[in-house]
Amino acid sequence: MSAPTITTNACTLITPTTATLNGAINNTGSSDVRQRGFVYKVGTSGDPTIGGAGCTDVHAHGIWGISVFYQNIVGLTENTNYRVRAYGINLTDTGYGLTVNMKTIGAGFFLVF
Repeated sequence: MSAPTITTNACTLITPTTATLNGAINNTGSSDVRQRGFVYKVGTSGDPTIGGAGCTDVHAHGIWGISVFYQNIVGLTENTNYRVRAYGINLTDTGYGLTVNMKTIGAGFFLVF
């Protein structure tokens, strides 16, 4: 029995209160992934985990093979550091990607394209 192999990619579309979290299932392990998502927490150190103190979990249920996935999140605090980690759960185990850092922008900052 083996856990899925997961990658946490850089967060995108970061605003003062929202962001898009990005991840990938690289290998499903011993069975298809039944839940995939992200766990995140405020701070600059430590790895967020499902059910961990101060951690928020956003996920979806289904059946997935090798794929990329994302989640738009809201309700973040402006100008704040977050630690983000993608995960996948198959029938036997949970696989986590590496933790990445993200910082929301300040409310007075505007992107110009």
